[in-house]
Parts: sequence; structure tokens; C-alpha cells
Amino acid sequence: MDNMLNAWRPRVLSLLRIATGFLYIQHGTQKMFGFPVPQHNPFDLFSLFGAAGTLEVGGGGQWSIDNLRAGKAKGGNG
Repeated sequence: MDNMLNAWRPRVLSLLRIATGFLYIQHGTQKMFGFPVPQHNPFDLFSLFGAAGTLEVGGGGQWSIDNLRAGKAKGGNG
């Protein structure tokens, strides 16, 4: 049983990382563009709210792409 769980561990962790990146992207696009839920306040890029949205979209995309590109989704090392 432990051997089977250890074999699937890298795949499951990579899927969790990719899903986390997409959730960051979704939260950032809600702040920046009002998608998928309309935003309550107007978006100002040069505010704390704008900086957070930019970091969430950029960082979430980087996080997801990095995990896909490094072969982590296929259970590779890294």
C-alpha cells in the first residue's frame, strides 16, 4: 500500500500545485477585471488592491506554467 501511495505522491502534489496556481489567477482576475464575479470597487493599478491583483495573476500563472513545464505534472523530478 505504501509503495502505491509513494508512486502517486508526485503526481498528486503537482496537480495540487497547478490547481493552486489557477485559484490565484482566478482571484487576481476577479480583482482586476471583475471576472468571474463583478468587483465592488473600481480597480486602480497603483494601489495595494491593484498590486495584489497583479501579483496574483502574474504569480499564479508563473506557478502553474512552471509546474507544467518542469514535468512535475508527469511525476518527474524537481
